[in-house]
Amino acid sequence: MITTMSTKGQVVIPRKIREDLDPGTAFTVQREDDMIILKKVKRMTEEEWKRANDRLDKSAAKSQRELEKLGLTEQDVINMALEYRYERASRTRTS
Repeated sequence: MITTMSTKGQVVIPRKIREDLDPGTAFTVQREDDMIILKKVKRMTEEEWKRANDRLDKSAAKSQRELEKLGLTEQDVINMALEYRYERASRTRTS
């Protein structure tokens, strides 16, 4: 099957391929050499979002407790990350 890209970058997925796809289906898009790959993204249900959010909240709380044990604040961590990024960028420029 052949399809073309419009001037706006839109591509029509042929009918036979999109038969089991619903309008609004989300895809990731990857380019590998001369191939463009669309991969359907699984949408999370509201319950899955809640469970994921609960796990993240618990993980964040645990991280916060560990930082407090070390005597570090959230701002300390931000500063360390910025310092590391600056140093890494400086090394890249001088290489």
